[in-house]
Amino acid sequence: MACQNGHKQTVDVLLKNGANVNLTKTVDPLTSPLEVAAGKGHTEIVEKLRSAGAVINYQNKDGATPLYVACQNGHKQTVDVLLKNGANVNLTTTVDPLSSPLGIAAEKGHTEIVEKLISAGAVINYQNKV
Repeated sequence: MACQNGHKQTVDVLLKNGANVNLTKTVDPLTSPLEVAAGKGHTEIVEKLRSAGAVINYQNKDGATPLYVACQNGHKQTVDVLLKNGANVNLTTTVDPLSSPLGIAAEKGHTEIVEKLISAGAVINYQNKV
């Protein structure tokens, strides 16, 4: 909840006391703290979690990654941090149907993010299996 609500100081306390940065929710879709923070655009928390060892390309039950949800929600700075930390721009989801970060950013009209992903090596002619 601290990651979801952007409580940076609370995240600091949790990390200092050994919180598992890769612990997932036990309910669908098995999201990680990094995915939750990325989806909300809490860039500083994303950086803290990554520095503490959060898995950058963790895929939830639906195959979504922290990069995917940041692209979906238009969080440019968060996308920058994830790309800087080695996020795979071509991992696809298992739903939606097999959407990529580039596909979801384009669908949502996030032009600057589309440009960032292409510059980072996203496959531009990826075809969803509809």
